[in-house]
Amino acid sequence: MSTRSHVIQMSTGGAITSTYIHWDGYPAGVGAMLVKYYNTGELAEEVAALGYASGLLSTLEATRRESHHDSSSIPVESYDSMSDYLKADHMAAEYAYLYHHGWLVYDLVRPSGVGTSHPGWEPVAQAIEREEREQTEPAEVKQLRERIATLERQLQIAEVA
Repeated sequence: MSTRSHVIQMSTGGAITSTYIHWDGYPAGVGAMLVKYYNTGELAEEVAALGYASGLLSTLEATRRESHHDSSSIPVESYDSMSDYLKADHMAAEYAYLYHHGWLVYDLVRPSGVGTSHPGWEPVAQAIEREEREQTEPAEVKQLRERIATLERQLQIAEVA
C-alpha cells in the first residue's frame, strides 16, 4: 500500500505548483528525503516541477529514472492560492510538503498546525518525532488525539465558511 504525497512550491504571488509522489509520502519517508537531499529553495522548486514521481530518491535523476510512469503523463498541478490547493482533490494524497525556510508538512487527512506561522503546517522533524511518539501511545491516547484532530478540522471548516 502506498502513502501518497505532494511537494508544492508557492510563488511570491501565492500561486502553487505541485508534484505528486506515489510511495512513502509519510514524514519519515518523503519528508526525511526532502530534508536530507533537497533542503534549499532552488531544489524545492525542482522537485515541485517534476509533475510525478513514483518515489523520491536522493537525486532528481534517480527519481525520474525509477518512476513507473513518464512524468509528462501526469502534469504539474497549478493553483491560484494555498486555499485553492487545500480545497482540491489530491488523488488520495495524505501529506503535502512546502519549503519555507525549511521543510514543512501538512497532514491532508488530519491537519494540525503545531508550532508554525503557516496554519496547518509543521516542521518535518517535528512531524517525524510526533509520529514516532504516537506509535508507542496507548489506544486511549490515540483515540483522544483523533477526536481533537476531528474537532480542529471542523473548526477550520467553520472558520472558512
